[in-house]
Amino acid sequence: EVLASGAWLPADALAAFRAPAAKRTDAQKALMRQFSARLEDKVAEALTSEERAELLRAVGRVPG
Repeated sequence: EVLASGAWLPADALAAFRAPAAKRTDAQKALMRQFSARLEDKVAEALTSEERAELLRAVGRVPG
């Protein structure tokens, strides 16, 4: 949903995130590096506290 409402993201960067990894161009990979932290922030804002805790447990940052 964060990408679906990607008004905050330039169209070429949005296309880069939506492109299959194996088909991304070098320019798209650069856009992903440029905007990945911003995307992570937007995802974090969209998560509920329960979803955030579940995600942190899944990546091993918080003991379950």
